[in-house]
Amino acid sequence: ETRRQAYHDYIQAKTPLTIKVDFVEPEFMYVRVDSTVLYNVNNTTKTYADIKSLVQAGISGYNLNSLSDFKSTLFISELTNAIDRADNSIVSSDTKIKLVRRLIVPTNTSTNIITTFDNALQPETGVKLKQDEIHYGHTITSTTFTINNVPCILVDDSRGKIFIATEDANAVDVLREVGTIDYDTGKVTINSLVVDSYVGNYIELRAVPATQNVSSKKNTILLIDDYDVEVNVVGIKR
Repeated sequence: ETRRQAYHDYIQAKTPLTIKVDFVEPEFMYVRVDSTVLYNVNNTTKTYADIKSLVQAGISGYNLNSLSDFKSTLFISELTNAIDRADNSIVSSDTKIKLVRRLIVPTNTSTNIITTFDNALQPETGVKLKQDEIHYGHTITSTTFTINNVPCILVDDSRGKIFIATEDANAVDVLREVGTIDYDTGKVTINSLVVDSYVGNYIELRAVPATQNVSSKKNTILLIDDYDVEVNVVGIKR
């Protein structure tokens, strides 16, 4: 805070009086990467773990060189190229992304949340809910939190509503409505959320974008964190 004030005072002193200098805290929007990579075992002596490590390094390099900055754009073709070039034995890859907002939610406190993914989102992703047939897609999902000692997640219904739900191996049971989502703008509003606990320092709110090319606005840093990278390596013989 002291350093920021020093920068402010320095710039303000060199700025015309009619212009006010204001420092705005940056926002962070993360990208979750799920990639299945096929490699030719006959074309390398590297192990499964070696290929996975090289792919992860390729994704990290793409993040460093093309993202991790304000007003960035992730192009899925460039990310895919970075993965496919990680090793000569890689034959192909199938990569999907989601946008992620990290929500720091006070526990045992009623909390209202407004956040945006700054991109159009894809409704009706095809996962059915048990409770009602009209609920048949999850653009929005979250990491797990507990309410009354019950593990819960957030999901949407493909019609603009967000629910607290429980999840099992086959489907999702809706507990109650808790907010709204605008699929055109990516804006999410969550009302009166009270959670007992969650693992780590935040709850991840994940969204499926309408296109796999996504951008951040001028006050938002777009980046890929290693935590949000899942790589599945499959060996084939050619």
